Amino acid sequence: MALAESRAPEPKRPEYRRLATDIAVQADLGRFFGAKFRAGVLYHIFEKTGDRAALEASLKCYRGARDAWAAMADRTQGVYLRSITFGPGRPMSGHWADRLKNIDTDIARVAAKLDSAKPAQTDGLVPRVIKEATGRPPQRVADGRHNAPGKFQRGQAIALEFAAGRDYSAVQLLYRRVNHAGRWQSAPMQSSGRLWRGTIPADYADSAYSIQYYFELREPAASAGLFPGLGEQRDQQPYFVVRALS
Repeated sequence: MALAESRAPEPKRPEYRRLATDIAVQADLGRFFGAKFRAGVLYHIFEKTGDRAALEASLKCYRGARDAWAAMADRTQGVYLRSITFGPGRPMSGHWADRLKNIDTDIARVAAKLDSAKPAQTDGLVPRVIKEATGRPPQRVADGRHNAPGKFQRGQAIALEFAAGRDYSAVQLLYRRVNHAGRWQSAPMQSSGRLWRGTIPADYADSAYSIQYYFELREPAASAGLFPGLGEQRDQQPYFVVRALS
């Protein structure tokens, strides 16, 4: 974003401002959810163990998530309408700034549990689990090939094949209609050597919506990777799309 700002010939033009603001908001959302997920995992560790270090780490992540949300709220002031409505009920209207009070209340409730927490363990399983939860997971690059079908016939099953480049213990097919109202569906794929086959059912394919899908690859060591994934630069489309014949 800094590079784009330095090179944009007219950074005050509405077209550029719209794009730059939305990209920055997406980045803030990524920071928020990254920290919030870690806070949730660490809080669950605290629930299971009562360990103070887990609770302190959860609070640190939660406050980091709050900072990201506040930054997003600030950057959108005067850019977006004060109240954006995209559905019924309060949770689906308003502005990002409206949620800060609820976040602060929740953080205060988590912090109130510090007095009852057990002393932090200095060795053993809990510190290792905390380190795992706060670390940066390695990127798992899936190895294989897949030729996506260009179109599908409504009401007919969509047969898919994935040619693995190495041995996997299991491959799961995840798919859904390109419709945000729908949830992801999943089905195990069957293998013949390194060739895995799966099917999107005919009744699910009986839709005018395009269908997106990707593969989850399990290795014998219980780790998982996604195909096609985001790529080494994290800039590629992480799923395939097949469209209905018109």
